[in-house]
Amino acid sequence: MVINLCFSGKTAQLVVADMDLEVTMVRLWVREHKKYESNSFQGNGNPVRTVEKKKSQN
Repeated sequence: MVINLCFSGKTAQLVVADMDLEVTMVRLWVREHKKYESNSFQGNGNPVRTVEKKKSQN
């Protein structure tokens, strides 16, 4: 939800104020989402793997 708000045109500062979050955390989430796209925020303790890492492990 936070990422969607940032991509809808709201600045990180506005999202932080609305959601009571730290701006550094929101900016980190946005950077990770831009870098890993749909592979971001997998959860369950699994490390995020880029396409290059997946290919090199096969």
